[in-house]
Amino acid sequence: MNAVDTFDMGSTSNLSDSDDEIPMELDLTAAGPPISDDEDELDLPVDQHGCKLFLQYAKRAAMHVGLVALLVGYLLGGATLFYHVEGPNELIQRDIELKRILGTWDDFQDHIWNITQDVDNRISREAFNTINQEYFRKLVNYIFVSYHNQYINARHILNETRGEELLWTFPNSVFFATTVITTIGYGNLVPTTMVGRICCICYALIGIPLLLVTIADIGKFLSEFLSFLYKSYRAFKRKIRRQSRRISHHYRPGSQSRGSDQTSHAGSMNLNDIESEPESSMEDELRIPVFMVLLVLLAYTAIGGILFQHWENMQYFEAFYFCFITMATVGFGDIVPTEQVYMFFTMAYIIFGLSLATMCIDLAGTEYIRKIHYLGSRMEDAKGAVISGIQVGEHIFKHTGVEAIRSAGGKVLKLRRVFVDRDGGSVDYVLVPQKNIIYEPPSTAVLKLTKEANIKIMPDDITEKDGYIVQNKSYDKKQNHDRIFVRVSHNQIHNYDTVLQAVGKTPLILLNKIPQAQGIKANIYIKCEYLNAGGSSHDRLAKRLIELAEEKGKIKPDTTLVYSAGHNVAVAMAVVCAVKGYRLVIVTPEREVRDNNTLLIALGAEVLRVNTGVCSKGYAKALNIPNSILLNALEKELADQIVGYNLGDEILEAKDNVRLIVVPHGMGAAAISEKAQGKAAVVSVNITPDHKTTSGLERYPFLEVPGEQESHDVGSKESFLMARRMIREEGVMTGPAGGAGLVVALEKAKHLSEHDNVVVVLSDGIRSYLSKFCDDQWLKDQGVIPEVHKPTAKPDDKFDSSIVTSYCPTTLAGAWDQTEDGKFNKCSEPFKPFRESRPAVLNNALEAIGNTPLVKLQRLPKMYGVNANIYVKCEYLNAGGSIKDRIAARMVELAEQKGILKPGMTLIEPTSGNTGIGLALAAAVKGYKCIIVMPVKMSKEKAVAMESLGAIIVRTPNEAGFDSPYSHIGVALRLQKEIPGAIILDQYRNMGNPMVHYEQTGEEIIAQAPAKLDAVVVGAGTGGTVTGIGMKIKDKLQGCKVVGVDPIGSILADPTQDWTKSYEVEGTGYDFIPGTLKRNCVDQWIKTADKESFEVARALIAKEGLLCGGSSGANVWAALQVAKELPEGSNIVAILPDGVRNYLSKFLDDEWLEVRGLIPDNKKCC
Repeated sequence: MNAVDTFDMGSTSNLSDSDDEIPMELDLTAAGPPISDDEDELDLPVDQHGCKLFLQYAKRAAMHVGLVALLVGYLLGGATLFYHVEGPNELIQRDIELKRILGTWDDFQDHIWNITQDVDNRISREAFNTINQEYFRKLVNYIFVSYHNQYINARHILNETRGEELLWTFPNSVFFATTVITTIGYGNLVPTTMVGRICCICYALIGIPLLLVTIADIGKFLSEFLSFLYKSYRAFKRKIRRQSRRISHHYRPGSQSRGSDQTSHAGSMNLNDIESEPESSMEDELRIPVFMVLLVLLAYTAIGGILFQHWENMQYFEAFYFCFITMATVGFGDIVPTEQVYMFFTMAYIIFGLSLATMCIDLAGTEYIRKIHYLGSRMEDAKGAVISGIQVGEHIFKHTGVEAIRSAGGKVLKLRRVFVDRDGGSVDYVLVPQKNIIYEPPSTAVLKLTKEANIKIMPDDITEKDGYIVQNKSYDKKQNHDRIFVRVSHNQIHNYDTVLQAVGKTPLILLNKIPQAQGIKANIYIKCEYLNAGGSSHDRLAKRLIELAEEKGKIKPDTTLVYSAGHNVAVAMAVVCAVKGYRLVIVTPEREVRDNNTLLIALGAEVLRVNTGVCSKGYAKALNIPNSILLNALEKELADQIVGYNLGDEILEAKDNVRLIVVPHGMGAAAISEKAQGKAAVVSVNITPDHKTTSGLERYPFLEVPGEQESHDVGSKESFLMARRMIREEGVMTGPAGGAGLVVALEKAKHLSEHDNVVVVLSDGIRSYLSKFCDDQWLKDQGVIPEVHKPTAKPDDKFDSSIVTSYCPTTLAGAWDQTEDGKFNKCSEPFKPFRESRPAVLNNALEAIGNTPLVKLQRLPKMYGVNANIYVKCEYLNAGGSIKDRIAARMVELAEQKGILKPGMTLIEPTSGNTGIGLALAAAVKGYKCIIVMPVKMSKEKAVAMESLGAIIVRTPNEAGFDSPYSHIGVALRLQKEIPGAIILDQYRNMGNPMVHYEQTGEEIIAQAPAKLDAVVVGAGTGGTVTGIGMKIKDKLQGCKVVGVDPIGSILADPTQDWTKSYEVEGTGYDFIPGTLKRNCVDQWIKTADKESFEVARALIAKEGLLCGGSSGANVWAALQVAKELPEGSNIVAILPDGVRNYLSKFLDDEWLEVRGLIPDNKKCC
């Protein structure tokens, strides 16, 4: 086997199936995500998907039809029984009656004759005798029939036509059986035998429950059908209203002018000339008005009156009256049906009518019960508010800052409002003289006024003192004094108690390419909500909802939380519950993406997947788990307080002159509109699915509070294309909602000037879409793009081996030594100043790198029997998702400063994945071409992320050593030699690698950690992180131990080790000593195993809500070992290098772990 064959075998997993190869001089601007090897299990071909849906609905319909058939069969069986029991008895009774009547016939005739003898003289006997005997007989018959008509039809008896008018005919028996189980009981027909009555009792005992079950089932079906009709009517009505009110607001993705503009810059993805037709948006849950329900019942009764008027020859009012007493199951019996021809129709009318009545009772009753509960909850809330207000007021004025204010020389005027943000960012309105403001960042729900400060308020000025910023003030004319808005600066908070404090305060990032290409003069900023702790804007909702529920006393430590949701909102709730330790049961549709469910389970949630077509909210409500609360009901009740919580405040405080804010549907457009107070137009954007399967979109029916915001629909195809363009050209790793928002923003901003600002809220990132719209093959399968064009990079078969052999990755490309005083500040490259905080407004996505939060672990150390304070540095909250973003941006910056990296050049980098994502991000922002070479074992998610950013991926064999021409390093060197204008920044030797951690990461740790820091635990891969942080710690905290973490199988901890082996943890360890690793900066090395690393990583997710990767588990496991060697109360910082996004198909998957024998201890990580 030749060398090229070996390379190809290692590369097949990520190269195109086509035989086309890229000449090395080819323009490498083209790149797209890899072809997905495993499609979502629900993305079936259209015919299979349709067949599956048909079978599901057929199964449901069969249950309804079967129940009705059972009832009808039971009715017919009962009728047959009564017919055979009571029918013969009726004939016997008639025979006995006939004999009795005939036996008295002669006596009756004589009596009539004697009566005629006493007739008045007006009729003489002689005249009477002349009466024809036949007429006399007819007279007797007439009198006789009239006499006996009350209990038997004598005419038919005498004419011997007994079978004509029998009561217990089969149709009458069916009608009687119906009246028994419906409990109507007209009384016109009753059993007379002992056997018949016993059968009637037994028949009723079984039949009445069966009927109740059947009519309840039919009623439920009818209520769903009526709801569907009403929902369709409302959707159609809203669509007509929108079209008539603002025709231009609905963007058609297929429009030639705009569609061409927005896809012309999509690079090599060939996303041009795509047409799509938007469909109507999905409606939220609707409540049918009670009057409409009653109208349906009245109409059915009226229609019944018309039918029985013709069937029974009744007057209309009599027929209507009969239908009413029947539907009410009163059944007086004064009016009953007699026409046997229509008896079966009568039976069907009664049963269907009772089902309809059940439907109406269900719909109307539910609405009234809801109103009663709402009224009760309002009364309870009012009562609690009064009590809480009294208690808080007493606490503030008796026990907190009043005396301190007075002693400072101020006069307490009035405490108008107290609003507390528990994250340390308090917003307190305190009315005191301007020069005497008493404040302290509150940690509980009660405001504390215990610390004195003198802050002079200047108009249009911001004054800082001791980290507290006066951000705004307004003059209260009624009180004749200033109302001062005091906020604790987020940037001055050293560390967080939990990761939930990292929710919110996301940055605004300026878009630099797409708006300019569209000719937009206004400044368009994006609000990066995917940088929240849980990865989406829903983190705000989930966190606030749980906080309010706790404040209201609705949640206790042992309460089980039940939540019907999917996608990001479910993940957000799971993160909050993981941090707070609540048991969470998520009810989600079966169609939910598998990776999402994997993450929910990793967060400790119990996931119940319901079949397609089953109402997940109804299922959740029906669970009836003891001591549980259904969050969906509470969510609706508190919608106006949780949707888009604090989002509007952050946007309007961060930037002036905001003229337009574009918000995804359900993200708080109404709340933002209220905050904007008419100064900015607010638009809510909804994505309408117009691709094949409607998958790849977040389909949770989000809450949306009514307001003054506008509403727009954007097709899913156009949303996908724009989101991909944002990722590729701006380095903004957004989901489809961000693409839809930018489509609307570009259209609405055409008339704005260069002084106007536009903000687009990006509700989530690409984590949930790596197997969806980020993948070109998926886009092709969904009909979004016509073809997949995936260029590849492949080195020549023939090459000069000296290219590889002359390369030495073990030397640093620069000089960096200690000075005489022992400080590591003697460097051949100039240092950048330390950025103490991340600004609220950034010029591009690269500026969102750094200033990540430091979070204290609350539960995990106790689980492992450790009494130290362990803090973790959440590097997965960088712009690209890992700590490698820092070195990528710094290496590019250094290369530009030296002049070795110029526009149009190609970046090539051998990497384990995260550095590749960081470089692809930097290349996307700055416009460079990018090729990433990495081993096959690196996760598919990393490759998809890099390709969506525009990079070309080349895979190499895992077993190839670093000095092999077929390793990722060797292949990168060969490609650089063959591609003109290519450069390898070389993270193994580049000075920017350790420098950025010395300049920034180490400084951040020192600023955020407690004053006495005992140890810093850092994983080693290239060694740049542990070297840069270690140097800074040695410079400033001489008593702090620097601990390096190295996986078993790597030689970084012990260069004399003459063996290596493979390991599963990504991003750490090597089989050589990189030049960026300075071992003299490391005081102690700890070796880690895969199993313990993954166990702790999953525990960090499940117990702390930290969405970190496997190498994070290795670092924290090492920190736990260090803690056991230190005194109690010691302070330790560990690095969490990357997030869970890159490993959804790896260590979070139990099957993946089981195959490798790495199943962790469930007691600790689950």
